[in-house]
Amino acid sequence: MSRLWRLTGCAVMAVMAGLIVMPASAATWSYNYTWATGDHAGQPAGSCAYTLPDIRPLQVPRTLVVDSAAPVGTVLYSWDFNSFLPGFRVQCTGSGIDNSTNSTNVNNGSISGNLIVADFLITGMTLSTGFSGTNPVYATTLPGIGIRFSVKADTDSAVDGAGTNYSYTTLYRVDGQASVSQAPRDVVYVWGGPIGPAAYLYTRIYATGPSSYRHSIQTIAQGISVKAELIKTADTVQYGSLGD
Repeated sequence: MSRLWRLTGCAVMAVMAGLIVMPASAATWSYNYTWATGDHAGQPAGSCAYTLPDIRPLQVPRTLVVDSAAPVGTVLYSWDFNSFLPGFRVQCTGSGIDNSTNSTNVNNGSISGNLIVADFLITGMTLSTGFSGTNPVYATTLPGIGIRFSVKADTDSAVDGAGTNYSYTTLYRVDGQASVSQAPRDVVYVWGGPIGPAAYLYTRIYATGPSSYRHSIQTIAQGISVKAELIKTADTVQYGSLGD
């Protein structure tokens, strides 16, 4: 008879210490933009809100029984996009006031710039033995159990009047590629490599163009969602709890 192994999923957070720190509830940070120079200097340009979802999948206790005869690479448990990390998002809302330049101040001048960007990084991970950058499965603290991530853009890219992509998502280290810029909406990629997964959500100041430029913050959003799988990475899986 095959030996069965018990895996307690509640300790996955300890496995990925430093990977993702989720808030106790949904968290949103809002920033107000004003025009820094130009014919409408000092007037509101718009606002952008950065949102982390309130779901915390790695804190939910689960018990998993695994047949040791299952081959290496078997998916032992999976979270879909709605149950792992859904809806990391930056949402911008324009004031309706355009400007002759694209220079903005943020939160009453605390930051200046014309690029709105949210960085999403997964750090502190090591590839499991036998897996590679084209098939990334990251080690956990329980030998024989790894975790694999997949990612998708939740939003479309957008082009401004000058023909420039001004709002889009770039995914780094997906499906063995260095990056996919202007990632198409709802296309799923295996996420990661020797360096951890990363994504950047961009929204630049919109330009009317191409001959006479007016600049504005548009009402638009960029976002990603992440799913994950626990993978068998060795013939022998140690009995115990992840993170023990």
